[in-house]
Amino acid sequence: MLLIHFDAFISSLCIFCLFNKVTSECPPVGDSDTTVVTNYDYIDMENYDRNYSSYNDDRRPLGFDKATVYFDKTDHPDPCIKVTNAAGRMFEVMIETVPSTKICVKERKIDEPLCNEGYLRKCNMAAGNTVYVELLCENCEETDVDMWYRIRMSKVGDNDIENWCSDVETEYPSNLLVGQLPPGKNPFQAKDDGDNGSSYVIVNVNVMVFLVIIVFVKIKFFLE
Repeated sequence: MLLIHFDAFISSLCIFCLFNKVTSECPPVGDSDTTVVTNYDYIDMENYDRNYSSYNDDRRPLGFDKATVYFDKTDHPDPCIKVTNAAGRMFEVMIETVPSTKICVKERKIDEPLCNEGYLRKCNMAAGNTVYVELLCENCEETDVDMWYRIRMSKVGDNDIENWCSDVETEYPSNLLVGQLPPGKNPFQAKDDGDNGSSYVIVNVNVMVFLVIIVFVKIKFFLE
């Protein structure tokens, strides 16, 4: 009899939890949605702070802001970032996790999350005039995920944006450390058209050949 009463007590607790379940969606839906929407504080590229900052500093290197995806969603829904005036503009999201771990992002409920390890970049035409960016982590480790994130758009009224995503510089906060290269950059890679080459070293093959010839001539001179 005591066991029956105990089971009934546990069931009543579960029903109570069901009615008090925290719900969150990005963008929020209905009065019961607990999503906290952050209005993105946009910084123009020409105003970026190019000084290196640790994650604990109260600064925004390269225009990046900070956010956390919590493992326990009970009181911490996933970050939901609201961006306005995006219609007709290319829309870029860049993320760097601290430390490196899996992270995901999506801009519409119907989209599948885009995920990557450590660094993530998503660039496409804005889905509308108001865009909600959700930062999340699916099937990740049982820990909170701290990150730098930045949202960047092409200029208003700029119609020549076909190659905007490939032309803009893609630096992350850690790249501001001396000697750090953006992910995927090869220090011996030839310069591509449209790349200003400021983030990596370009090796001039002609100079290398010239130096080899000088060394060879000097060696031959000493041997004689």
